[in-house]
Amino acid sequence: MAYRLKQVEYSDRSCHILLQNDNGPCPLIAAANALLLRGAVSLRPAIKRANVISTDDLVHLLADWALHRTTASKSLDNSSPHDNQQYAVSELMESLPKLQYGLDVNPKFTSGPGGAEVRGGLLVSF
Repeated sequence: MAYRLKQVEYSDRSCHILLQNDNGPCPLIAAANALLLRGAVSLRPAIKRANVISTDDLVHLLADWALHRTTASKSLDNSSPHDNQQYAVSELMESLPKLQYGLDVNPKFTSGPGGAEVRGGLLVSF
């Protein structure tokens, strides 16, 4: 699967965003567009020229961003990542490819505003 790109003006600068195909809701696109608009990630020139990005390239882009953030936070505090942080990154790497198909959210209203239910191996919390 691949996603087309569109060049837009945002905060007085030109940037690319991903366009939805006919696969339905896609949290992968939402995450990528948020990071692209912030300038936190950028697309390789070859992807911009082709005006399309494959799902694999998109997952790698987001995974690289997450790993870079983890490495950067580790170097800032001069300690090893906490077990929770390692687990979170591991879960993210496993979950990223699945996000192209949508996200099944099932809140547990009886647990208050922080209620969540594990759906398909992914813990969704609010």
